[in-house]
Amino acid sequence: MSRMTLTVWGNVATQPMHVVGPSGTPRTTFRLAHTPRHKKQDGSYGDGPTSFFNVTCFGYLAVNAAASLSKGTPVVLVGDLTVREWQAGDGRQGRDVDLVAAQIGPNLRWGRAVFERPARAPRPFDDQARAGEGLDTSGGASGVEAA
Repeated sequence: MSRMTLTVWGNVATQPMHVVGPSGTPRTTFRLAHTPRHKKQDGSYGDGPTSFFNVTCFGYLAVNAAASLSKGTPVVLVGDLTVREWQAGDGRQGRDVDLVAAQIGPNLRWGRAVFERPARAPRPFDDQARAGEGLDTSGGASGVEAA
């Protein structure tokens, strides 16, 4: 397993799912699709292979991401990358690429954004999120639920 911090741009590929953990820590998860553009030998441009990332964010970032993002939103994301190997009970195996987001912003190359700072009361969940509580990014329905 390797881990590093990186910046990646792409589009939100699934509707973000927002849940609140047992200790009250908000968590939002979604998939991010990144398709690089490259110049061909004839001078035209084409798309490269698409990479998909499982994205998880915690605390206020999770709350704001759930309120701001939807499937198709172009974003720029900074986070810690983890690559996990897996093997299913039926013998299938593969690799998942997970990002725990530290920062998410709109990709202004593709549109405009208006920043709005929400009013909020101090909450302890940001410290819990930094401690790595609830890194499970699986399952659940869209919307706000208790985990």
